[in-house]
Amino acid sequence: MNIFESVKVVFNGPGCESITRDVSDFWKLCAELKSDLGKKGYYLDEYLSKIFETLARFDLVTVGEMASGICWQVQSDCYILCGTEEKKGKSEFFDMVQDYINNHPTEFSDRHAKVQFYAGNILIKHLNIFAEKVKLIYKKNALSEIDYPVSDNIYKKLLI
Repeated sequence: MNIFESVKVVFNGPGCESITRDVSDFWKLCAELKSDLGKKGYYLDEYLSKIFETLARFDLVTVGEMASGICWQVQSDCYILCGTEEKKGKSEFFDMVQDYINNHPTEFSDRHAKVQFYAGNILIKHLNIFAEKVKLIYKKNALSEIDYPVSDNIYKKLLI
């Protein structure tokens, strides 16, 4: 099986033209709404400002770093359990990693292959747990600064 045969699937997604069109459509719709709101159009500006302030806090690099950190923690726990010479600290996932390794013995003679096998399988098997952890941290960081009463008030003024 050639796993690289359909590598283009990984990179499929909305093209630049599609993204540009969608953003342009969004701004056209905003202009129409603002025009329809008349004197209350500034509430739309305020509301959009709150949305974009929140989006600015959604830093995808940070999400990548958090996910990478979790991967390294799981891998480090695998090295500890597979007999590394280094004395490393256990992560919060150590018990999960230990349980998986104890219940899934392998015959790999190469320690690094064994560690990569375990780390990959543990990360895939428990992807929901790791994703939830990243989401919780991210929500806390990105959404904690929203002034909900102010935002709700602006939204209500748009509707009136």
